[in-house]
Amino acid sequence: MSYKITTALVLTVALLSACSTPVPPASVTIEEKPPEPIQQTAPPANVGPGNIPVVTARAVKAPPATVMKQLLGNLSGNATYKNVKQTAANRISLSVPFPDPSIYINCGLIEVPGADGNILRFPGASASRQYQLNVKGRTYDVTRKLAARGDAIVSLTPRGNSTTTVSVRVTYRLSREQVATAPDSDPIKVRDSLIFRSGRGAAFVRAPTRCVSSGMLEKELLDLTKPG
Repeated sequence: MSYKITTALVLTVALLSACSTPVPPASVTIEEKPPEPIQQTAPPANVGPGNIPVVTARAVKAPPATVMKQLLGNLSGNATYKNVKQTAANRISLSVPFPDPSIYINCGLIEVPGADGNILRFPGASASRQYQLNVKGRTYDVTRKLAARGDAIVSLTPRGNSTTTVSVRVTYRLSREQVATAPDSDPIKVRDSLIFRSGRGAAFVRAPTRCVSSGMLEKELLDLTKPG
């Protein structure tokens, strides 16, 4: 195996490991020594944040037609919501890009052993982060990006006494890219993606970083109606 291939493999492992530090509860801090990337053969396990209870339904004292009209007006008048469509008499679909994914999802806390010997900590759901990593005496500049959006379905169910139950289901779609560069070296890229739904979570396959929904998008959509 050539030096170039060996370095690429070592860096990939180090890159994934640096982005998958075990996540403690919010009140606990884990102190961890910088890893030895040359000897490390697999990234450490990451339990990640647990599922967060999410409210996905609300009762509204109005018939479905009235609620539908209100929802369509509020959604269409807000640039945050994309591809708003009434797909059925009592159903709306829409998409919400996340400029700041950390508002809508929780991927725990990332701890990176920096090239300067200090530990860099940042939310795993950050849209973009840059840091340096030492591998075999060479310093790599690492750029980590996370793109995310929520595809939502809002359903209206008629109840008695002119009451409507508004239900929201969101499918979260995450795409992560990590790129490491160094002088006189080809860039090394690691890409992976993730999909999960409201109140649930999942872990990236190529690095055990678990992400869950925060419930914020569901709340925002439900707040577009007047609760009963």
